Amino acid sequence: MPPKPAAPPVPSYKPVVVGIFGIPGSGKSHLIRATMRQLKGHGFAFYESRNAIDASCRGGLIGYSQLTEKEQKRCREKAIISIQKDCTGNNTTGLVAAHYMFWPQREISGHTIITDADLDTYTHILYLDPPSETIMRYRGMAKEGRMPASLAHLGRWRKAEKEELRRLCLSREILFMVLTPPLLASNKLPSILRGFQRHSEEHNTNVALKCLDNILSTVPGKLEEVTLLDSDTALTPCDGESLFWSLVCKERQRMEMFSSLIKFLEARHGFSYFTLRQTMLIHEEALEHHRMDVLSSQIASRIRLYPELKDFLKHFARKRNIKLIVLTHGPRQVWEKVLKREGLADNVGLVGGGFLEDGIVMTSELRGALVRHLRETHHARVRAFGDSLQNLEMLSQADEALIIIGTQQKRAGAVNKEFQQALARMNHRKVIVPSYDQNQFDENQVPVTRLFVE
Repeated sequence: MPPKPAAPPVPSYKPVVVGIFGIPGSGKSHLIRATMRQLKGHGFAFYESRNAIDASCRGGLIGYSQLTEKEQKRCREKAIISIQKDCTGNNTTGLVAAHYMFWPQREISGHTIITDADLDTYTHILYLDPPSETIMRYRGMAKEGRMPASLAHLGRWRKAEKEELRRLCLSREILFMVLTPPLLASNKLPSILRGFQRHSEEHNTNVALKCLDNILSTVPGKLEEVTLLDSDTALTPCDGESLFWSLVCKERQRMEMFSSLIKFLEARHGFSYFTLRQTMLIHEEALEHHRMDVLSSQIASRIRLYPELKDFLKHFARKRNIKLIVLTHGPRQVWEKVLKREGLADNVGLVGGGFLEDGIVMTSELRGALVRHLRETHHARVRAFGDSLQNLEMLSQADEALIIIGTQQKRAGAVNKEFQQALARMNHRKVIVPSYDQNQFDENQVPVTRLFVE
């Protein structure tokens, strides 16, 4: 018997390959055909996993059906690697209609068919999730025969696939999002896919630096100093993330599910590019029928700046040679509205965001890169305000680091042992303590200062 052919080598360059998953009858092929029309000429290539298997397996799909389970797995691996190689060779972004499991109703559990090669190839996975009633109707209209399944079974199948795929993606750093009917109805999918195509850590840094340069181009005098302020936990006692979830998720179980996902991401991956990019997708998934402009107004109306910091911002915003810039990994529209309400929008810059349309993922590393750019390219002195580990890169590289200690409710997150230890290794550090709360840090370790405005 001749030896089996060796597995095709995995390309060293990893192209963007997006898997479109969903149980049979969810409309994956229809979605891809519709998306093909909208993205024609934009550098996308479209694939059906069954067609790739047909081309990769000796004897096609008929030959595949006669193989052992191990041999079938081998064919599926060859198919996805061939798609990856095709995308690499043609410099295209792949969009693949694929299956995660098959689950006959008579069986206790489903049979998973995804492989390690699939998980090594996909950079993003979108899960198409119409209601079970819609799937049953589509299955009845299908030309090929479908296994009979009740509504209850279709619901169990969908739930199992979503939970298992989400878990796998989080562990393998594959960006994941469920495509709900409201999201599809909003026609956001083409722009989401275009974002997947171009967005990377390098792209993220370039966009942020360009945004920073544009802000600084408005400085009327010779730039001498830039003050960077973290918005999300340092400027206000309000927790914008909690406000978002309280408004978006009326069902407690759903809110807890999304919140626990974000906490898991932060615990496992820190405030990395993957964490914050995945958080953006979770935000988009959770929005459903909510309009972002209305939601942002509701959140902004509940956010109040610390009085000392508001006075500081208003005072220094008038200085000709100093520029104030707020950094955020929360919804950009929220902070645009807060700054406008406080009369600061014309004089205080804003970089970052928490939704895909915002375009910038404000990672810890990016904060540090902004400081370096200010010092090395603009030759400006940098003062940085922050209150937690996610600000550490920014604080450690600034000429002056000011650590904000907020309200009692936020201390557990802001003043932890790891942050304290990191501060002990930093130079030029000061601590700003709001006037009503002076006992949070050891003053012998970190000198205390207050904000005085003339």
